[in-house]
Amino acid sequence: MQQKGPLDKSFMTLSEFTRLKELLPALDSLVFSGFGEPLLNPEIIDMIKFAKSEMKDSSTIGLQTNGYLFNEEKAYALARGGLDNVIISVDTLEGGFECHSLENAERSFEILLKTREDFKNLKYGAEIVLTKDNLKELLEILQKLISFKIDFLIISHLIPSSKALVSKVAYDTNNETSVKVFKKWSTILQDKGYTHEDWLDLAKRKSAEYVDYNLEIDDLYKSMYEEAEGIGLTLNLKKLMEMDEQSLNNVESLLDRVKEICLQNKINFKIPPVFPKSDRRCEFIENKCIFVSVDGEVSPCYFLWHDFECYVGNLKKEVKKVSFGNINTEHPLDIYNKQLYKRFREDVARYGYPYCYDCNFALCDLMELEDFSYDCYSNAVPCGACLWCGDLFNCLI
Repeated sequence: MQQKGPLDKSFMTLSEFTRLKELLPALDSLVFSGFGEPLLNPEIIDMIKFAKSEMKDSSTIGLQTNGYLFNEEKAYALARGGLDNVIISVDTLEGGFECHSLENAERSFEILLKTREDFKNLKYGAEIVLTKDNLKELLEILQKLISFKIDFLIISHLIPSSKALVSKVAYDTNNETSVKVFKKWSTILQDKGYTHEDWLDLAKRKSAEYVDYNLEIDDLYKSMYEEAEGIGLTLNLKKLMEMDEQSLNNVESLLDRVKEICLQNKINFKIPPVFPKSDRRCEFIENKCIFVSVDGEVSPCYFLWHDFECYVGNLKKEVKKVSFGNINTEHPLDIYNKQLYKRFREDVARYGYPYCYDCNFALCDLMELEDFSYDCYSNAVPCGACLWCGDLFNCLI
């Protein structure tokens, strides 16, 4: 359930929330999250109680919070109401009120640790948005979280909301198989005495229809692209050449170390790679998720539940909200079972759309226009420019 702050629509009311009654018994999990703070909603505990009374015994209810409004009374009320999972945002060791810092969250973790003495089923953890700014702090943050006996850790990469944040990302948008193909042929290229600049010069000459180029390097160039095309990939040569391999290797090693520590301490984790996975999987569609905004609008995934602007791979992307109905005017199950919504899910699950960030024309007008109609493969789902299904971004579901 997406809860926004007091400057937007205010909050979803309990009476609006109860419209989900017929849907709740079918859920395996319910999560209160979003860009706002769920604990600001004065009826959040009553919502949790209502949901728990309607859901299966095996189902769980989760809540994502910055922890500022946590106190012992609220923690016990939430646990008594049926809350199963709590995730607190922690991005730095120290910081002021505007930061998701461990310094600010320590009291919340202490309260959760105490609350679990009486509510054994309560699980809690932390969510970290990884940037170049907090890489050096990551292991220290993790060690402190371990002292609070967290059950799970979710790390997600940054989706830059402005041009200024592009330099903060700790990942690359070339997909992992494209990178492997490029590295393989780069080694062959260098072994034969050529450089990437020779390849780039060749690409420019070919685009200008020059014919006085080296046949050997041309064969290497064509062989690389033929291998990529044979496994359904395109290659963005310029972007591949611009990769900061050393930095990416350092981030990958750090995340591998985080995984080891989590395994040693029996902490469940979701930790992203540094390159999007080629074998795409949309966890929202595969897990039959729906997103209900504070205004009641029903959307299929985290990427499409609101209008926003982002800069992925240094490319500006306007994202238009996709809604299939509103729980205030339609029954939730009727919305989910709409033919249009069903066809959308089926189209996404085929994964037959392009991978836009490997394309030399990215982002083209088809994907950049806010009012998306179709992509270059004639698909009507705007997923070619989404990196959620490449595992770079994670959340509690």
